[in-house]
Amino acid sequence: MDTKGHCFPKSIIIQAVYLKLRFTLRYRDVEEIMRIRGVEVDHATTQRWVYKFMPEIEIQMCKRKKVKDNNGTPELINIDKSGSNKSAIKLYNKRSFTNIQQGLGFKDFESARRTITGIEIVHMIKKDQLNTQERSMFKSFYSLAA
Repeated sequence: MDTKGHCFPKSIIIQAVYLKLRFTLRYRDVEEIMRIRGVEVDHATTQRWVYKFMPEIEIQMCKRKKVKDNNGTPELINIDKSGSNKSAIKLYNKRSFTNIQQGLGFKDFESARRTITGIEIVHMIKKDQLNTQERSMFKSFYSLAA
């Protein structure tokens, strides 16, 4: 993760991004927590960091994710060939995204996708799905961004 050209050290950037994703806080809440810790960072700056660095962290997570052992047997997948559920699925997906967008305050799809991906990565770390020797969740997340 290249943080050259940023006004804050890498450790501060990673900590702000981690707080947002781990505790699903509003960006203004992250701003307040960072201020309590002695770091003056604007909520919009934290939002830009999440948007900018999540694709890199996602790539590292994919590389280091634990492989499931399914003993060579494929998963069972049911395919509905009739197509009768397509409109219901599209409507459900549209409503789900609208609810997520309104509930979490996203203004565009890409921002929502990157933030939700980050939240999923933190949940995967919590479930011990990352190949790492680190004991704490923050150190595991930090190792992805290193």
